[in-house]
Amino acid sequence: QELLSAAAQDIENLRKKKHLSCSLQIKDLPGGLLVPKDKLQRILSNLIDNAVQYSPDGGTVFLSAQVRGTMLQICIKDQGDGFSGEALLLAADEFYRADPSRGSKEHFGLGLSIAKQIATELGGTILLENAPEKGALVTVSLPLSR
Repeated sequence: QELLSAAAQDIENLRKKKHLSCSLQIKDLPGGLLVPKDKLQRILSNLIDNAVQYSPDGGTVFLSAQVRGTMLQICIKDQGDGFSGEALLLAADEFYRADPSRGSKEHFGLGLSIAKQIATELGGTILLENAPEKGALVTVSLPLSR
């Protein structure tokens, strides 16, 4: 819960560039998890960076977390254009960039790939979808215990 609150604060800090807001919903999380803090922070940081980058000015980034069975499920949703069909298939691959203009020294197409790699190492998954109403939805599922 502490990490998610810090992640929401990161969104609030980053929002100044685009006047974004953050919606945080946390439901009945356990007091602690057997997930290394630095790895979970890296996943959240990479996914939040993408959500902020692809959100329109004045949009909202939604961050939620809940326990589903034996898994912690974290969802990050933006209000951008969502994933293209190609991006749904390839966005978690190394060096994939849906937007060629993001080919700067700051963006190498590694964020989702690194997040997926860490989630897999922890016994979890990352699912990329388009939200029904609009935007990209990324769901990270991590086991509560290993």
